[in-house]
Parts: sequence; C-alpha cells; structure tokens
Amino acid sequence: MKISGKVFKFGNNIDTDIIIPTKYLVLPSLDEMARHIFEPLRGENFSAQLSPGDVITAGKNFGCGSSREQAVQCITACGVKLVIAESFSRLFFRNCINNGIYVIQSPSIPGMLSERDQVEIDINACEVKNITSGITAKFEPLSDFLYEIVQSGNLIDYFKTRKSW
Repeated sequence: MKISGKVFKFGNNIDTDIIIPTKYLVLPSLDEMARHIFEPLRGENFSAQLSPGDVITAGKNFGCGSSREQAVQCITACGVKLVIAESFSRLFFRNCINNGIYVIQSPSIPGMLSERDQVEIDINACEVKNITSGITAKFEPLSDFLYEIVQSGNLIDYFKTRKSW
C-alpha cells in the first residue's frame, strides 16, 4: 500500500479541541464538522486545502485532550489516511486505527518533513520518502493485527470479515 500527497505540519500537544473545536460537534453531519478541522490554528478554509492522500505530521502528544472520536473521523472525512507524529495520545492512536487511519510514530520522521513537501509512504516497505528533499527514512510497522484493522477500513468492517469472534 502506498500513500502520496502533501504534508501539513503541526507542532506538539495538538489536542482534539484544535482538531475539531467543541462548538462544531453539534453540526448535523460529519462532512459539515470536517469543514472546521484545525480551524483554531489554520483558519476557516483549511479543510479545502486537504486532498485525498495528503499527510498530517506533528510533534509530540498528537491528539491529546478528550477522547472524542469525531477528531479522527473529521481527519478521515478530509481524505487523510495517514498521520505521522513523534508521539500520539494512546486513545487518539487507537481511534485512528479503529477508523482506518494508518499511524506512524517516529521521533525523527516529522523533522525531515516540511509544510507542503510532497511525500510518498510505502506501508509495505516501511519507508517514507520526501520527494521534495530526496530524504528517505524507515519506520516501525504496525502489528499485523492493527494493520489488518486499517486495511479493513475500520474496526467494524474488520469484525464483519471474521467468521467467529
């Protein structure tokens, strides 16, 4: 599996209120909520800049704060299927997996990526290639179990494919 797109870079301690502010949780649909993704940091039209295949990268403790699943669902609704961070909140990490987002936790890879760099991530080869700079780095893969959930699309679809559980 390969993912290619632009990098959108964030810092440390990006909490779920920054990803999707609380005041937008009352909107009637996920698509309407997703229009406000990262609004406190990037302004009202940031979601329009995201395209399928784009990658979010961040520093330490990405997804901290409340465990609201809508933060991850809004990222998915914007077409992002992969997030790279130095570290993740444990609940956010698992919410990503359960909603079909591949996560790469690496202390060094976010530092080799800049805003709007073009990247290609080869999940099977465990390799991130920064097309803009020419730098390539390896990462630790998810466990087979977690990878199967992501490949299934989400946790519910994963269990639908199992005959017994």
